[in-house]
Amino acid sequence: ANPTDLAPMIQRLYPNPATSSMQVDLLMPNTENASVIILDAFGHTNRSIFSGMIEKGRKVFTINTGLMQPGIYRILVTTKDRVEYGQFVIIK
Repeated sequence: ANPTDLAPMIQRLYPNPATSSMQVDLLMPNTENASVIILDAFGHTNRSIFSGMIEKGRKVFTINTGLMQPGIYRILVTTKDRVEYGQFVIIK
């Protein structure tokens, strides 16, 4: 298998904890349809960051977290073959 196929899609969430903004650093193994959403502590969708075709390789999303309530959240990245979670914290 190609090592990129086995690498985590979620490479980094920073800064973590976040206050006004945060970057989600992804490494996509293939060009494919994917969704990136934020879930609250209860597993409910807080917001959708991206849904559609993502190119193979590195992709960075910047999220405005200024209006989000303090707490623990998860990023959910889903493709046809994989599901990954990453956790982050919002502080004020």
